[in-house]
Amino acid sequence: MSNKKKKNYKKKILDGIDVPDTNDKNQVKDFDKVMKKIRQDIVDSEIENGKKNETIEKSNNINDKIQSFISVLFTVVIFLLILILIFVLYNKFLKKEPEINKEEVCSEYIKKDYNINLDTVREFIINNRYIIYNIQEFDNSKIDTDTINNFSKYIIWNNDSEYSYCDNNEYCLDTKKEIDYNTLKKELLAFFNLDSLNLVFDYNFTDDDTTRLFLDNDKVILTFKNMEYETFKHNIVDIRVDEDNIYIIFAMSKRIDENNFSYIGSKRLNLIYKDNNFIIKKIETNIN
Repeated sequence: MSNKKKKNYKKKILDGIDVPDTNDKNQVKDFDKVMKKIRQDIVDSEIENGKKNETIEKSNNINDKIQSFISVLFTVVIFLLILILIFVLYNKFLKKEPEINKEEVCSEYIKKDYNINLDTVREFIINNRYIIYNIQEFDNSKIDTDTINNFSKYIIWNNDSEYSYCDNNEYCLDTKKEIDYNTLKKELLAFFNLDSLNLVFDYNFTDDDTTRLFLDNDKVILTFKNMEYETFKHNIVDIRVDEDNIYIIFAMSKRIDENNFSYIGSKRLNLIYKDNNFIIKKIETNIN
């Protein structure tokens, strides 16, 4: 037998990689596979690194936006806190408190407590203007015969009875009006807030009298001479309520002609509220 000698191939090494002998086909195929695998790993690595870099960049952008939003929000909060601080300091130290009219505030509560209504005050004035407009001075604590007779004249003047000509009565002047004695007494008691009073008539008349008041049987007679009479115009200036006391200020004026009036003075009326009624307490007049 002849001995065939095996061929010996020397390995070639390139950059740390075994390079197969090109004469060995199997080794060449294995080498190609290895190289493809290496190249594919390199490509995959580059793609993965690119994706990671892109993700990192996106994450950095989101963080930047969040930080910017937080900075803006923080700035707005600080600004609002400064405004609130300024507002509090202004209200506490700089702002002037509005002046409170204690009299008006108390008056409102008093009206409710005593059931006093300004409309009813005005209604009382209108219904009793024949007394209020004509009586210049009055003090309920000082009622005398002259006061009673003075009130009686205006009560009779205002009642619904008709004027009539005088008869043969020696005290009667030209015309007259009359009222029942008990009716007059009842109205006087209401005005003065009294339980009882005595009507006393003064018969010391003179020829210069323009009015007279006298008793004829059960009738009280108010008689007149021919005359013209006109009350002053009263305009309400103010109404004040102090517990159960009501104060009304009038401006008085005198007629000059059909359309014009001249201011002549003021009148102060003091009412007291008792048992759901207004009672005249005092009248004071100041004429220029």
